[in-house]
Amino acid sequence: MKSAVQSTLNVCGYVVLFRVLLRFLSLTGALGWCGSLPNGQALAWGLLELTSGVNALEPGRDFTGAMVCGAFLMAFGGLSVQCQTLALLEGSGLDLRSALLGKLAHGGFAALWTWALLGLFPVSVETMAGSLPIQTWNWLPLAVTGGAWAVFLLSLGWFVAKHSGKTAGKRV
Repeated sequence: MKSAVQSTLNVCGYVVLFRVLLRFLSLTGALGWCGSLPNGQALAWGLLELTSGVNALEPGRDFTGAMVCGAFLMAFGGLSVQCQTLALLEGSGLDLRSALLGKLAHGGFAALWTWALLGLFPVSVETMAGSLPIQTWNWLPLAVTGGAWAVFLLSLGWFVAKHSGKTAGKRV
C-alpha cells in the first residue's frame, strides 16, 4: 500500500511540476518563437507536458500538421510522462537512455505513419458554404485502432503473466 501511494504521489508530482514549468515558460515568453510555426506552440508544449500540447493543437489551421504533431506527442508522451515512467521503473535495470531513444523513435514512426496515411486517405467534409472543404476528424479509424491496441495490450499482459515464471500465491 505504501509503495502504491508513493507511486501515485510521484506521478502527480511530475504532472504538477511540468505544468507549472510550462506556465512559467509561457508567461516569460521563452516559448514565444514557437507560435510562428503552425502547431509549433502545441508541439513545444507537448514535448514538456502531453495534455497541454494535445489540447493546444489547431486542426482548423493545418489539419495534417495537427494530426502528425498529435501522433508524435501521443507516441512520445512528453518529458513529464517520461519522468513518470522512469520514476516507476527505477531499480528495474532498464537502460534509461535506450528507453528515451525508443520513445523518440516511436514518436517519429507514429508521425511518419500518420502523415503517410493522411496522404493516402484524406479526410474532408463540405461546409455549408459549399466549395470550401474543411478537414475533420473521422472517429472510425480511431475506434478501430483503439480496439486493436486494447486487444494487443491485453494479449501482451496475458503472455507476460503466463511466461514470467512467477507464481502468484502458491500454497504448500
